[in-house]
Amino acid sequence: MLPLIFLQTRNITSSHTVVSNPRLKFAQTGYVKDYVRGICTLITNGITVSETLVFHKMEELLLILIENHPAHFMSLFQSKPDHNNGLLKNIVENNLMQNLTLEELAFLAHKSLSSFKRDFEKAYSISPGKYIRERKLELALTELMQGKSPSQLYLDYGYESLSNFIHAFKKKFGCTPKEYLSHSVAV
Repeated sequence: MLPLIFLQTRNITSSHTVVSNPRLKFAQTGYVKDYVRGICTLITNGITVSETLVFHKMEELLLILIENHPAHFMSLFQSKPDHNNGLLKNIVENNLMQNLTLEELAFLAHKSLSSFKRDFEKAYSISPGKYIRERKLELALTELMQGKSPSQLYLDYGYESLSNFIHAFKKKFGCTPKEYLSHSVAV
C-alpha cells in the first residue's frame, strides 16, 4: 500500500464550494514523494524562490493530483446544495460596506438577479435588500454606542443624507439615534 499524503485545508468559501474537511488524503506516489522532498529541501535550507516559481510548483502539485485522483480532486470544487444558502449570506456579509448593487452581489454568487433574490429569500425569509438595510443599521448602532455621531456614520452606511439615516434608524429601532443614546444612558 502506498503511504498517504495529507494536504491541510481551511474552511474555504468561494463562489463554488465550501470545504470543511480539514484534511485531504491522497496516495503518495514516487513522483509526489520527490515533489514533497524538493519542497522540504527549499524550506529546510531557507532558499528564497520567486513568486513565479512558487506559482509553478503549486500548479505542478495540482496537476499531479488531478491526473492521479481526478474524481476526488474535482469533487472539492462542486457545489454542495446545503452550503449554497450560507454562501449567499457570506457574499452579502463580506461585501456589506462596499455598497454593491444586488446585481453585483448576484454576479459574485454566480446567479442571475432573480435567482439570487429568490434563493436568499427562501433561505433567510427576508429579501436581500431589506437584510442589507437592517444589517447596516445594526452595525451603525454599534458604532453609535461606541461614541460616533450620526453625522459621522450616515455616508459610511450608504445614506445620501443625515435625515434619511435618522428616518431609517427610527423606523428600525423606534426612536432617533439621539433618543436611543439618551435612553440607553438613562438605563
